[in-house]
Amino acid sequence: MLYVWFDAPIGYVSFTKEWARAKGDPDAWKRWWKDPESRLVHFIGKDNIAFHCLIFPAMLFGQKDDWILPWQVPANEFYNLQGGKFSTSEKRTIPIEDFCARFDTEAARFYLLASAPETADSEWRWQDFQACNNAGLADTIGNLVTRVLRFLDKNYEGRIPAIEGAHEAQLDRAILTECGAFGDPGAHVREFKFRRAAEQLLENARVANVFVDRTAPWTLRKTDPVLAASTLNTCCQWLAWVARWMAPFMPRKAQALWTMLGETSDVRKEPWPGVPHAGAWRTLPAGRKLGVVEGLFAKIDDATVAAEVARLEAPRA
Repeated sequence: MLYVWFDAPIGYVSFTKEWARAKGDPDAWKRWWKDPESRLVHFIGKDNIAFHCLIFPAMLFGQKDDWILPWQVPANEFYNLQGGKFSTSEKRTIPIEDFCARFDTEAARFYLLASAPETADSEWRWQDFQACNNAGLADTIGNLVTRVLRFLDKNYEGRIPAIEGAHEAQLDRAILTECGAFGDPGAHVREFKFRRAAEQLLENARVANVFVDRTAPWTLRKTDPVLAASTLNTCCQWLAWVARWMAPFMPRKAQALWTMLGETSDVRKEPWPGVPHAGAWRTLPAGRKLGVVEGLFAKIDDATVAAEVARLEAPRA
């Protein structure tokens, strides 16, 4: 084992050199391995802690050749499958091509982050994936998007309505202080707490759901159309933040929402939003034409989940 770990890590450097040559910049690899401004992070499993925290750093340090050493080594526990270990020999697996053909890969990406084995072993459970997709993503984010934007399509010519100045402070106070706690998912990502970051994203989306339920702009439109328009503007502004918060977790879904809001840029290249503050968080111009409004997440039915569980529990030949 020790012999392997004196040999294998060299590949980390050599494939970076190959990448640099392939892109026509042979010295680019040094940015990753010798630039003192670089931070080298090793994402590993717990069974490799000694090699990444002791043996490989010792190899680099012993060369006395300006190699940077690991800055952080986030080590995860083991990730299992539906009450047991993954095992190709026992066919306890999730065939990746079949999975990608039938399920939303970005929903799966989010579930893997939300269930990551950061401090204890965890596992993929089909029922939990279904709940994450249906209740967490489809209901919390997807339903919010469609009920707001489709209402605008139907009643506001598919445009973001203007906000009346007299209502701005009132609506800022409502969504920023009265509809639940929210925070910066990026703060948790920077601490390698991806489960908490995923939870934070959903908590932030729930704030807007509470806001919509309390303000009921569809009802307000009949009694106070100016306040209704201002409320819907506020909803769109929050969705723009949700899109940017989503980008590290589900980049294609984030881009789809960003485009629905009439934006044309790459959402991943937008400045990280942090958290909104009163008087400085509204970024979408009134009157902007929305993009094509479509559903973001399809729900997974019970029969599909039951079939997947049965496949895993079937006797092996």
